[in-house]
Amino acid sequence: MCAGIIKNRLAAFEDAKKDELKKVRGLRDELKDEKKLLKLMIRIASESHDHLRTVDFITEDAINQLSKNIQQKEKLNYGLSHEHVVPCEVVYQEILANPNNVQHILKSLSYRALISSKQREMLDKTLKLQRKMPDPDGWIKGGVYDVLARYREAKPGESPLIGQLHAISSRGKAILNPSS
Repeated sequence: MCAGIIKNRLAAFEDAKKDELKKVRGLRDELKDEKKLLKLMIRIASESHDHLRTVDFITEDAINQLSKNIQQKEKLNYGLSHEHVVPCEVVYQEILANPNNVQHILKSLSYRALISSKQREMLDKTLKLQRKMPDPDGWIKGGVYDVLARYREAKPGESPLIGQLHAISSRGKAILNPSS
């Protein structure tokens, strides 16, 4: 359903760009609003009603933090971060580049993980991968997306973050252990 709505909004988005009667500033504001709307729809397409409990992956650090939160009677999500494995900005750019493949792109790139807040800070701030993939051209090989490229790049200490990753959904298992 979201794929169809996104595709319709993209068509409207293209029409707005072609409309020469609009003032440049008004068009810029409209395009900014369209981008916000499309990115929100990308988020909605990949999440359920309880995004923290329906992720595809979880890291060892997140498991340990969750256990600690339970033992210390903290809020369950304290020190944890829900994150889109492929940033929404990257999904958005892929959709703009391939507007006829919206459903395939959403299905292929809409994976989520539960990681520790420290791991999130490392991805976002230290490695500056909050809105991008590590190698903009190298994460798509032969039309196949390497959705875990950011996690291969992230190396807390000496081991990649991917070494801490556990798949907890069938989709996650298919990506993390493709031969199983």
